[in-house]
Amino acid sequence: MLQHVSVPLLAAANQASFQNLIQEVEINYLYAKSADKDFIVVEGATTGVTPCTNCANPATSYANATKISSTMLQNGSTTGFHLPDSLNRWRRI
Repeated sequence: MLQHVSVPLLAAANQASFQNLIQEVEINYLYAKSADKDFIVVEGATTGVTPCTNCANPATSYANATKISSTMLQNGSTTGFHLPDSLNRWRRI
């Protein structure tokens, strides 16, 4: 758990993770002491940050899952954490 973490935190989860880690990442986010934190979920991204090929939508729907994950992690800092408008629909808080 992250009860003692007080530095900026970006908690990221992948929606198509076979391990269903979204809840675990969210719990860590909620318990983190940090006042500067964001919680994001990338729709259609698997545990390996690749597009889901076994989801309800065709794999082409998630073709940009790796790029979205990479963009969000490169922007890493939660202070002024902004996604380009084209990716804003992927941000979840």
